[in-house]
Amino acid sequence: MSISSIARYAGFLTLMLLRRFTFLNSLPIGVIQGQALAKETIQSGVARQLVSRSADSLNESQTNGAKDLLTLLLNAAAEERISIEEVYEQISTFMIAGFETTTTTAAFAVWELARHPDKQDRLREELATISGEPTAKDMQDRLPYLNAIMKETLRLYPALPYMERTATKFDIIPLRDPVRMSNGTIVSEISVQPGQTVVIPIIAIQCQDDVWKDADEFRPERWLEELPPADRLPSGWGNMLAFSDGPRNCIGTRLAIFNFKIILAAMTTRFHFESGNGDMSLKISSSLQPWIYHGKDDPGSNELPVFLHVVS
Repeated sequence: MSISSIARYAGFLTLMLLRRFTFLNSLPIGVIQGQALAKETIQSGVARQLVSRSADSLNESQTNGAKDLLTLLLNAAAEERISIEEVYEQISTFMIAGFETTTTTAAFAVWELARHPDKQDRLREELATISGEPTAKDMQDRLPYLNAIMKETLRLYPALPYMERTATKFDIIPLRDPVRMSNGTIVSEISVQPGQTVVIPIIAIQCQDDVWKDADEFRPERWLEELPPADRLPSGWGNMLAFSDGPRNCIGTRLAIFNFKIILAAMTTRFHFESGNGDMSLKISSSLQPWIYHGKDDPGSNELPVFLHVVS
């Protein structure tokens, strides 16, 4: 697999058109309709039930200083800082985004462990040093190889492979290394105009050969060794941009990390992972998705070829 072939141009162009021309989102496109149906189902069912149940104890929660997300959203709605419709939107976003990104990232980790039995065995041996179910403190302090596997998976397969930001004012972005353009011109900085969209290629930044040397290789051990110089790495969580960075970084980072570790630890202690046949490529479908081909005439699917065997 080559990380350099992340997104087909047609798929990338489609996403760009949907971003720029929002009326296209109302067209009868299967993927878009499916996302809209999922959102409507959550908002009309689960979200309304959560709000209804929580609203009954809202006054008590305010008195006790509760700081859970739903209470903060309901307090904001009660103070008319946001509408109740925005509360529903936030709930559906967290349920859909958190579910898909965490499970997809865990699936990539299982697939890589299936392809690398030695790393799978090392993780299983580390987990065996914990008696009983690992606690939150164990997950944080006593399982360094599990943490390394998580970081390596996020480096290679960030759920958000790129992000966009819109410039609000003129700025100049300096380049660390000058770039020679196709016409021979040497460029050392890029001008950004107000209203211009800047695409930040997260997966490309995290897989630079001149930084990681063996950038396309799944090697969790790199996170237990001396890392590349700090000025060559992003400043986001774990020296990556998997959760973005700055004031707009992912507010669910800690929950996502904990969920990932629980899922992978539970699966590794209960199952052996065996890799099946098939060539994988990566595609962008809102989030980063695997696409598996089993032969010349196979249209492909997003089902990773992994077999699970119960640990005896």
